[in-house]
Amino acid sequence: MRGGAAGGDVMREKEGTTHPGPPRPATLRDVAQRAGVSMMTVSRVLNSEVAVRPRTRAIVEQAVRELNYIPNSTAKALAFTRQAHRIAFLFDAPNATILGDMVGSVMEEPSRPDIKLIFLRVRSDDDPLQTLANMKTLGVDGAILSPPLCDDARLRIVLTGAGIRILAIGCSDEDPSLSTIGIDDTRAAFELTTYLLKLGHRRIGLIAGHARHRSSGRRRAGFEAALVEFGLVSDPALQWEGDYTFGTAIGIAEQALSLRPPPTAIFASNDDMGGSGDQRGAWTRNRDSPIAFGLWIRRQRNRADAVSRN
Repeated sequence: MRGGAAGGDVMREKEGTTHPGPPRPATLRDVAQRAGVSMMTVSRVLNSEVAVRPRTRAIVEQAVRELNYIPNSTAKALAFTRQAHRIAFLFDAPNATILGDMVGSVMEEPSRPDIKLIFLRVRSDDDPLQTLANMKTLGVDGAILSPPLCDDARLRIVLTGAGIRILAIGCSDEDPSLSTIGIDDTRAAFELTTYLLKLGHRRIGLIAGHARHRSSGRRRAGFEAALVEFGLVSDPALQWEGDYTFGTAIGIAEQALSLRPPPTAIFASNDDMGGSGDQRGAWTRNRDSPIAFGLWIRRQRNRADAVSRN
């Protein structure tokens, strides 16, 4: 040990000896895994929301006790007392991938104990003024708009006009006054489709998202641009429209594999649609299809933890 230590003996450690640090505190993700539920469900239980089944609530509470889980916000609140900011996460259709990652990331963020995240279901055809009224009732200071709400200009105008700051995830509008975060959907789709083409696939199916999501159009454009790059023409018979949810790809998978010949690869516009056919075994039901033995490619999705922290 370099440098003198005033008073007391200094014990020298044997070279190469390692000492494990203190045990890692349990996280919200640990609780979710122990209880066998999503992080969003754990969040609802911790926030005492009523939309949780009694049995599920009991399982989560037991996991919390077993792991001695203490939310960072609760622990910090013991040392700091300040006004909490309420941020509403607005979503149209529930997306387990996005919502689960967002919940876990925000609740595990140790530097912001003063933030309370509220999840608010808002349908695309809801009256923005009513949405504003609901948010005012909840005392919301800011809002995170997930797709397709991020592209709703009327909603954005109403909220900003009322002094509510917003962050739009995946917004396609190039408005310098708007805080946005997302990825280049067109480029990502182009690169992933190019990867499939370089593997030798030429009969590639596309499961697009619903037209109300502008990202769906951008991903389709990237998919088709890659085909053109390889001298191919987009085949409408190999394209289907989903709605970015887990359930829609089940029927689409059956349609795709019933074709003669079936596609040798499938490009799914998001993880939920791609994962549904994969987990249900739909892609491997037809053993004559090369896709049954191939690599299932899913698009790279936004890191929701980065979104929540920034």
